[in-house]
Amino acid sequence: MKQLLFLSTLLLVFAGCKDNEEVETKLFPYFYCKVNGQNFAGVPSGPFTGCDPWRLNYFQSEFNGIPTSTVGVNGLNCQTFEQVGIALWGFDPSTLEYDLCDANLDSCGVLYGSSPDLADQILFESNVGGFIEFDRFYDRNSCENGVVSGTFEFTATNEELDSTVHVTEGRFQYIIDYEWY
Repeated sequence: MKQLLFLSTLLLVFAGCKDNEEVETKLFPYFYCKVNGQNFAGVPSGPFTGCDPWRLNYFQSEFNGIPTSTVGVNGLNCQTFEQVGIALWGFDPSTLEYDLCDANLDSCGVLYGSSPDLADQILFESNVGGFIEFDRFYDRNSCENGVVSGTFEFTATNEELDSTVHVTEGRFQYIIDYEWY
């Protein structure tokens, strides 16, 4: 009887971890928004080899001059080199909603860039305002991948061009296949 109980417990423990393929088919990375009313999406496969259309950077501690508690979410269309991104310094993963002009952050930055190539990119980097809200923010555990997902909006300007860009209806999801330290 004890052997049967032990075997049953062992099977339940191993059944708790799903095969990565099974988990991966339910979750996928994406980065979508509208830029001045036009659809934008992080798109892989373009003329730029090694292009990463969905990028999340999270630094819990200082790394190569990047301050502690920095997070960045970015999308890049690898075919057109159009990109959208938000960075937060002084990020606290227990606070999931941020006003992009909030004094609770050490700093924040927004970016919209477009060009036919990366060398002559037109950038909109002056933050006028917006928000980012994280629905989920957790790393991989021993059984399944983590997920960082949420929504965002912002307005940015290019003062040289005296022009403004409105980024709306933004949503993102990143699959985290490693553990944060």
